[in-house]
Amino acid sequence: MKLKFTSLILSSLFAMTLMAQETIEGVNSTTHPDLYLFGDGIPNSNWGVPPVNPSMFVNNNDGTYDFALTTNGGYFAIVLADALNCPSDDWDCLNALRYGPSEDGVEITNTTVPISMASGAFRIHEGNYQLRLDRNANTITATSLSAVAEQHLNSCKVYAVEGNIYVESDDTFTIYDSIGRDVTSENGNLKGIYLVRVKNETHKVVLK
Repeated sequence: MKLKFTSLILSSLFAMTLMAQETIEGVNSTTHPDLYLFGDGIPNSNWGVPPVNPSMFVNNNDGTYDFALTTNGGYFAIVLADALNCPSDDWDCLNALRYGPSEDGVEITNTTVPISMASGAFRIHEGNYQLRLDRNANTITATSLSAVAEQHLNSCKVYAVEGNIYVESDDTFTIYDSIGRDVTSENGNLKGIYLVRVKNETHKVVLK
């Protein structure tokens, strides 16, 4: 009986270790790990520095991530991790957490492409983009903000006046600040850059 009990404890510890490894690596994680970007197409980053959180980063905690990207063009890759502690020169660590295209250099500008755990990098042109990473569908979509504006002409209208964000829609909306906090309750006293989520749409609004 003692031997069986000891075996049961060891089996449980082994299973817990595997679960912990999955959570740390962000692979098949039961949680929703944070998203990081790195590459020469990412501001304040490069291939020789640690990955950074993108601007206007929103973890929707459902397997999808929304973020804004202003870039001079170049290449970038994605890292998903609950806690990223990889040194900038530890490529084994980074590549174990890295997501990218199956083939290096896949163009992502104004399109949706599949992602996988791969060492490739996405290529993106200069501009301002709204991106969505969907781990459920294993895709990433990059839409230029000008294209978003054209799309919204045929949907709801979002605009700002003196600290207020207005949405002409019957659907409820949520306002996020530049670090992903829900600031909807502060509408009326806003200043800066915000993302407004209305149903399945995301709008960028600037209040001065």
